[in-house]
Parts: sequence; C-alpha cells; structure tokens
Amino acid sequence: FLNKLYRYNPIDFYGSRIETLNKLIEEMPLSIKFTVVKWVKTYSGFEEKECLGNVEVWANYGGTAPALNSYKNDRRLRELFSNSMQYQKLGVTDMNGELELNLVRKSLPKGFFFRPVGYNNNVKIGYMDVTEIMNQSEGDYNKRQFRMKMYTEE
Repeated sequence: FLNKLYRYNPIDFYGSRIETLNKLIEEMPLSIKFTVVKWVKTYSGFEEKECLGNVEVWANYGGTAPALNSYKNDRRLRELFSNSMQYQKLGVTDMNGELELNLVRKSLPKGFFFRPVGYNNNVKIGYMDVTEIMNQSEGDYNKRQFRMKMYTEE
C-alpha cells in the first residue's frame, strides 16, 4: 500500500516507512514445513498414498533452475551436486514424511530438490521453485506448510 502511495506522491515520509518495513521483513524468519507423500496412478486416476520418509531436501542457491535432464536420475543428481557449491542439503524427512526448515528470508534459495533415498528409482526426483512453493503453500507469513506429491511407479 505504501509503495502505491509513494508512486503517486513521492515524499520522504512514505520512503522512510517503506525502508523500515523492508528491513523489518528481511529480518523475519521463515519456517516451512514440508510433507512428502506418494502420488500414485490408479485405475480411477491419480491419488495420494502414504507418506514418504527418507527424502532429502536440497536447496539450489544458484541463479537459475537446472535443466530437467541434469537431475532425471540419482546418478546425474549426485554429479550435479558434486560439481557445484551452489547446492546445500537442508535435511531429511522423518518416517511421517515431514521436515521443518527455518530459513533466512533475505537469502532464500532459488528452489528445492526432493531426492528420495532407498526407493530403487521407483520414486521420481522432484524440483520446485521457491516462488511456486510459496504460492501453493498454506499458513501465515512466518510459518508456511507445503504438501509435496512425488510420483511413484508401483
């Protein structure tokens, strides 16, 4: 709202309030809770099954999203992670398929990789952009919840 006011009436009062709010927002923590579930094709279509535990969540701090071909299987994903310092492992989901991350709002990653471990390539590796996750997640400004559906071949 203040940005619109400043655009039509650029006075120092609005500018100083905008700066104060931006600094306040940068300092606020962001907590995201991921819940990872199986997404299975059945006779009636697709449906959610049980939760997926042991899914690694990696952050992409690079400038762009990687090409799908560079992470389509586990071997290529490990090569991608080993060749660059822009990827960081943030955590692993528990047996309920849940992982809670506390992030710094002013240095958010570009996106997240979801790497299932121990499923013999039956579960596809997933990647989502942060803006897409923020748009699809639920909750308030400080604490968001996101349900990740990972396609599995059963």
